[in-house]
Amino acid sequence: MDNSLLKRFAEIKNSLSEERETFFDICGYPHYENVVSNVLAFFFDPGKGHGLGTLCIEAIMQVLESKTYGIDGFWEVEREVRTEKGNYIDIVLRSDNTVIVIENKIYASVYNDLQDYIGFIQRTNKGKKSLWSSIVFATTESQRIY
Repeated sequence: MDNSLLKRFAEIKNSLSEERETFFDICGYPHYENVVSNVLAFFFDPGKGHGLGTLCIEAIMQVLESKTYGIDGFWEVEREVRTEKGNYIDIVLRSDNTVIVIENKIYASVYNDLQDYIGFIQRTNKGKKSLWSSIVFATTESQRIY
């Protein structure tokens, strides 16, 4: 895996001499999962006005060690996708041949019914490659950031 993107993020983190307030801190939402998921969904959606195209999708595919060929096609981004059991998947990214499932956690472990998520995605996305990610924003250095 090419870790260049992760190394660049680590360099940015290490270059900061003190912790700064973020936009979320200022708004009073520093750890609300839904707020962060909405922001992530915005940046994952190539059709939104951020001008990044598929860069964020390419980045997560790189982290997940998946090839990014054919990524320029249409991508659908959905939030709070409900399974048949009534569980909610935080973010689902779909293209013609790939589905990326993201379970976002802020200061929490993954306790969700992932078997339900897997079954639902397999039933509703036949023939597509499935990539799975849990984005956990960690509270200590010993925990992973992605």
